[in-house]
Amino acid sequence: MLRTKLATALTALFVFALPAVAQAGKIEHRGTVTGVPGTEIKFTLQKRGGELKRINHMAFRDIPYTCDQGPGGAIDADLPSFRISGNDFTRKVILEGPGIDTGSLRVAGQFSRGGNRASGQVRFSFKQPSGAKCGTDDVGWKTRRR
Repeated sequence: MLRTKLATALTALFVFALPAVAQAGKIEHRGTVTGVPGTEIKFTLQKRGGELKRINHMAFRDIPYTCDQGPGGAIDADLPSFRISGNDFTRKVILEGPGIDTGSLRVAGQFSRGGNRASGQVRFSFKQPSGAKCGTDDVGWKTRRR
């Protein structure tokens, strides 16, 4: 009887503990551009064996930009997943979408507190079909584990 109760308790422990172990390697981050309320930066960080391995689904929302000809606006962008090594990372991608003729996005950052916090800089630079050059300077951003 005691063995049956112990076996049942251990089975229940493993059933409930496995999903927690499976999710332990993913850290969801959310944050903003420094000093610009209403912006959003989010991504998922993957850890394996205590090491930071990959950034998944990095997204920038409502990042303000200016243009040399005419008014600016706000831009959204999604980066494909990419591997990282250590606490620092840099990534440059081509910007595509409506209202963008050619362009690029450069993001750099560093993780601290075991991947629970991140900060860095992002720069958007693009040319509109009208010929106007638009973008941002290097703007700072910060995220925290959610």
